[in-house]
Amino acid sequence: MALVVAAVLASVPAVAQQTPDLEMLEYLGSWQTDDGSAVDPFHLDEMKELAPELERADAKAEAGEQAHKKLEGRANEDRRARKQAPVSSTEKDARRRDASPGGGHD
Repeated sequence: MALVVAAVLASVPAVAQQTPDLEMLEYLGSWQTDDGSAVDPFHLDEMKELAPELERADAKAEAGEQAHKKLEGRANEDRRARKQAPVSSTEKDARRRDASPGGGHD
């Protein structure tokens, strides 16, 4: 039995360990998106059709982020202005009452 196994193993050609070709690796890498997910070549036409919609969505998201940053900047400016504005004695009393443990509700 051992001779049969040895004969079978001897007849199987040895698989040489080869390093992949750099060009082949670059080609395979071109079928991945930036986030590492695979691109199905059979869906390329669909992806091309969706590209304008995705670009519009990206532009809307970018505009939304810019508007948010602008509003956030305005809110921070308002907070700074309120901190720097002089406070009347009536407002100081109201703030003290609100900050007290009972909240000014005796």
